Amino acid sequence: MQKIKSLMARQGLKSPQESMADLCPVENLRIPSTEELRELRQQPIDPQAEQEIIDSIEEVYFSNDSFDMVQHELEKLPPELNLQELEEYRDKLKRQQAAVSKRVADLILEKQPSYVKIVMLPPQA
Repeated sequence: MQKIKSLMARQGLKSPQESMADLCPVENLRIPSTEELRELRQQPIDPQAEQEIIDSIEEVYFSNDSFDMVQHELEKLPPELNLQELEEYRDKLKRQQAAVSKRVADLILEKQPSYVKIVMLPPQA
């Protein structure tokens, strides 16, 4: 959090608590439109590319349930923040999250018929 505050101070930005009236839009920040985001989600992904994305996820994310991923990512921030690099890294994390979500959804759909059979079985006497 201190790194973010120092970056804001160097760039002359104030926190929302300091002054809502003084906030101005960041000119270099480009937010993708809803349509662009929808297109990204609907693009078919090559299974090999999907596996490579999943394999690129750090092992620490799979270590245990109490892992604090936000704290981990904040600790990895360099002392000098670069907006372009942050956006690229954010996009990488989004691709990883999308690949994992797709894999989980595929596994659920794959196992659904077995689940339905078990649930629909008559009670054993």
